[in-house]
Amino acid sequence: MGADVIKAPDGKTWIFGSNTARDLENDVLTKTLYVNGSTSIPAWLNYDLSDFSFWVVTSSNSYVGVYNITVEVDDGYNTPAETEFSLTIEENLVPVRLKSIPNYEVVNSQVLTIEFDPIDELFDDPEDRPMIADVIFANGNPLPDYMIFDSATNTLTVSPTDIEDRVYTIAYRSSDDHDLTSDIVFDILVEGKITTFII
Repeated sequence: MGADVIKAPDGKTWIFGSNTARDLENDVLTKTLYVNGSTSIPAWLNYDLSDFSFWVVTSSNSYVGVYNITVEVDDGYNTPAETEFSLTIEENLVPVRLKSIPNYEVVNSQVLTIEFDPIDELFDDPEDRPMIADVIFANGNPLPDYMIFDSATNTLTVSPTDIEDRVYTIAYRSSDDHDLTSDIVFDILVEGKITTFII
């Protein structure tokens, strides 16, 4: 049957057809599946030996590896026949950062609007998976109400109300379609409220 390669955690289906195994005397055939020589089948490999179909559902990089899959067909009288193929599950890689994002400053009670470059200019996904953007604190916490990220326009609007000077460390995050993430970190300096004294 040959060899095949997929990227974790993609799913894939193979159907090799029931005519893969035929008995000239129409004897009842017993079919046994082996993975790397064992009849203990990984949970991510589903199969239906009636038509020699296989489908893979992997949920993480924990299944990365090479698997030799063999189907043994026995009519009970002769030496069993075998058909096999090799399946390689490759690692899904995180998006790669291409650029940096500069630091910004804003004065209390003013509005800062940051228009980011398109996500595919800031990051590259090694497997060309679709990426989505989000903006959060670098420690993983969500932004406060006065920091609003609009994913449709790829824009962050900051309307601070801080009285004291404060530095916020922000992460622009790229996530592929299986939640592998990469960040570009930058700072926003909020200058506290300036009090005017009349002398």
